[in-house]
Amino acid sequence: MALEAIDPLGTPFAATKQCAAYPRESEGAHWPGWSDLTHLYTTQFVLPAEAKEATTSLRLRSSAGDFSAFYQDESLHSKGGLLVVPYPPKASPRGAPVHLTLVPDSARDGAQGDGTKIQALWISFRAANAVYDCSQYDHCCTIVDDIPAAGIASGTCDLQPPRWQCYEPSGAPWRLGQPVGAVTFLGPLAGSSMADGGSVLIHLEDGADVSTPISNTYVEHPVRDDAGCAAVCAAIQASPTLDLYGRSGGSCAGSCQSTCRTEPCSQPQCVGCYQLVDASACVLSGRPRIRSAPGFGPIVVNGFGRVNGRRMMERMQMSGQPVWNAPSASVLNGYGGSWQRWRTLEDAEQHTRWRIMSGLVELSSRAQPEATGRRYAVDVSELTVGWGPKRGDGTVRLQFVRVPLGGENSIEANNQPARLYDVKTPGTWVDAADGPRITADRSYLGYLYLHTADDNIKVDSSFSLLEHLTLVQGNIGSAIELGTYGIGIRRNTLTSTLVQGVYVHRVTQSGGMDDNLGSLLGSRTCPWGLTIEDVSIRNVFVPRGVGNRIESIVRVGTYGQPTARFQSLTNLDRWYFCSNDWWLDDQVILGPNAHKPAAIFRNVSFSGWNVQVTPRTVSSLYGFHRGAPTVFENVTFDTVQGTCCVKRVNLERIAMG
Repeated sequence: MALEAIDPLGTPFAATKQCAAYPRESEGAHWPGWSDLTHLYTTQFVLPAEAKEATTSLRLRSSAGDFSAFYQDESLHSKGGLLVVPYPPKASPRGAPVHLTLVPDSARDGAQGDGTKIQALWISFRAANAVYDCSQYDHCCTIVDDIPAAGIASGTCDLQPPRWQCYEPSGAPWRLGQPVGAVTFLGPLAGSSMADGGSVLIHLEDGADVSTPISNTYVEHPVRDDAGCAAVCAAIQASPTLDLYGRSGGSCAGSCQSTCRTEPCSQPQCVGCYQLVDASACVLSGRPRIRSAPGFGPIVVNGFGRVNGRRMMERMQMSGQPVWNAPSASVLNGYGGSWQRWRTLEDAEQHTRWRIMSGLVELSSRAQPEATGRRYAVDVSELTVGWGPKRGDGTVRLQFVRVPLGGENSIEANNQPARLYDVKTPGTWVDAADGPRITADRSYLGYLYLHTADDNIKVDSSFSLLEHLTLVQGNIGSAIELGTYGIGIRRNTLTSTLVQGVYVHRVTQSGGMDDNLGSLLGSRTCPWGLTIEDVSIRNVFVPRGVGNRIESIVRVGTYGQPTARFQSLTNLDRWYFCSNDWWLDDQVILGPNAHKPAAIFRNVSFSGWNVQVTPRTVSSLYGFHRGAPTVFENVTFDTVQGTCCVKRVNLERIAMG
């Protein structure tokens, strides 16, 4: 595909070009959530900053023949392999990126293609030079290729590799001979000297392919102060990046003895050789705590490089095998109730490393815009975040309420606005690898291209704007998730948020999913007394053809507490989301029967939807809980084409009989 950005005189601007392929057969071949969609190809064009004011059209030319193109809420078609796209996009300022989905015509008869293989085309403009200028920040890290194994510690940059660190009960770094209080696994920014209140820029150059998460999250394991933990800490002090996944399990002779102390033992001559430190001798004294490192000022991450989840997973070891190829890797899907079975550090460490490593971009800061002069506490733009791994949530999370800042007594400390702009997430084929999540008030998500099998757009932040979001959606979750199960919502209320312009160019919903509540927009809310009010979802578009299928348009309501044995395709199928200790920790939960009503949906509107695909089933408003009603007040549907008849039902009666 070739691009020309044309000014009024017909003069083209030169653009840089990066191409990539994301075939499903690599990690997602066995997932049924994609039906006949097998390949996503991507092309990122980047135009110079000066082109944004002069460009009037974008000329696309394909040497492979004609194609259909979906551009926001429009369906276009090339002629002779040429398509001219007007610029700027509708309802958008100059400089806004253009995100298109291309479907090649059938080579057999020239008809519209079936959508088995699609191409994402992203056309962006570089920002003003000051945005990338290191002199405008207190700390600056420029990543040209990848973050080296030893990290980056030069100039004002301090990015360490993910690593272990022991601490004394006082919180001071552990010293030999001193008592052990905790063993902690740190993300690259956790423990960084850049956490001094100053502003931070992390810039990915074009072509950068980063295999290390950009994260200031850490996991702290309280442990017993005994000889076993002291031995582990001594080994960590000598080699902070070692894996703790097992003890010496074979005859590890010669070079393996030293090699296996510092890196995973995947060399053929070291088969059966595990880490020589005995992490099973270090006993946990309490539940691991997942926190964000405090002390950061505004954090800016930008540039047209990629954070590569596949490279991360290929390096990540689980019981001596790469996670990418480990059939049992699904056990790493979140902490959930697993921690209750853990007794030692060895039990926890694989899950712990996975929680950090799978958070490809996970950042949190308490920087206040009013004090710093910057609009957002965390600002992430332009990146590609590819091959999102399974983790039970989004691989991009900003200001997440469930990962509060360490040392803070309030989960409100990181409730400062964040921005996600012109970010792309191709290759997210697996389930439990969701779309991005921001849970801070006054935030902005705009001009995103999200390829996700599971829940995609998460409407989680109050007083926020989400706009111009282009989706490729699978069959594991909803394209738009309203309130995300009602878990991790600040003050138990989602209010005053606008979502406008959601363009679902490709969708492969083919069933009711695992709880029979599959839909384009869903809520699946836990009955914790959540209020969702003054929320509007406008201008949602799903084109006809190209293999698109949807289960239903809208299904909004609440789960109920199970009163019977587990049953497939009922609300019991998803109750573990609501009863999970990971979610309930630090939340004001009064008990499953204490909230009446179970949830309130007030002044929620759906308008201007153009769904050109006939849904398989009817839309619904529902309430499962027998002891607490779900209240719908002024929930309106205005020009929502395709909804047919929205009805209110009590699905619990259907499920329970």
